[in-house]
Amino acid sequence: MRDNDVTVRMDEEDVRFTHDGRIAVEDGMRAAVGSREEAERMMDDLALNLPELFDNCKEYRFGGKSGVLVCDSEDWEAIFLAALARMTGRGSAEANPFT
Repeated sequence: MRDNDVTVRMDEEDVRFTHDGRIAVEDGMRAAVGSREEAERMMDDLALNLPELFDNCKEYRFGGKSGVLVCDSEDWEAIFLAALARMTGRGSAEANPFT
């Protein structure tokens, strides 16, 4: 973790950002869907069915023992919109456990 990494509280969830503005993907997903369990399910679903969404993600350490996936705003927008489509039933019906 660098001194200028930032944590922002969003809807009861802490969302971490790197010193250069990349978002911690799992944090953002947790804030978007509202719970750790749903975020994990969504991340697993997206990774299985749309793995290309994560092609530009990088591992980053915020201070813990293991790294987390981070991405820039453009890639986060694609991940978020894919998750939103799945949550609202606009994603692939056969691969959508959220409808």
